[in-house]
Amino acid sequence: MTTEPDRAQVLKMIEGGQITADDGLRLLNATSKPGRPADWSNRWLRLRITDLSTQRAKVSLSLPMTWVALGLKIGSHYHPDLAQIDVNEIMAEIEHGSEGRIAEVENLEEDERIEIYVD
Repeated sequence: MTTEPDRAQVLKMIEGGQITADDGLRLLNATSKPGRPADWSNRWLRLRITDLSTQRAKVSLSLPMTWVALGLKIGSHYHPDLAQIDVNEIMAEIEHGSEGRIAEVENLEEDERIEIYVD
């Protein structure tokens, strides 16, 4: 939760031209989310792959976000598609409390649904 002195500091930074109004709003919103985890390294990425025909889980995997961050950073150096993803932006969203489903894809060729969650 954002304290009054924190809000005042953000407003002073906007007034002094150190940050834009949009950046200030993002800072205020990111720090005012109730129940926001103090440390994103205690967060988990959950991957679930479900067979569409039977609705049974084919894969259920949980990874600590520290591993995910490391894997994305290393992978972005070796795989061109990952290099186009802003890993820091994704990790910042998670750090600021984003949670729940972040992706859901249905692969009809393989008859499966892929879901990715953060909690």
